[in-house]
Amino acid sequence: MKIPCFLCGAKLVVRTDKNGKYYLVCDPCGSQHFIRRQQGMERLKELDHYLQQQKDGLAERMSSLLDVLARLHEIDKLKQEVERLDKEAGFICRDEEKIRARDAVQRRVNALLDELERTAEKI
Repeated sequence: MKIPCFLCGAKLVVRTDKNGKYYLVCDPCGSQHFIRRQQGMERLKELDHYLQQQKDGLAERMSSLLDVLARLHEIDKLKQEVERLDKEAGFICRDEEKIRARDAVQRRVNALLDELERTAEKI
């Protein structure tokens, strides 16, 4: 079974105890998840079956999500740069090159926001 950990996203390792009951272990974060009742074991099998069926679709959505997260991270960094350039441009004696650079970075932020909106419409 390839079920992701709800804490870190790594693949959980499915193990069985001496009584044949399932438990899941996440090696990276150390979490353990115990399934002790028959209904839980059946649902775990159903979840694995569902994930296998939806594998391609889930991979595509995960790729889209990672793309969105990367854009959001870039936007955050660019906003910090806009603020820095705005401060460095001065208040009374404005540095025109810094203002032009700030405006260029702001246009990139706006373009990324437009891309995010288009991506959201597709999902």
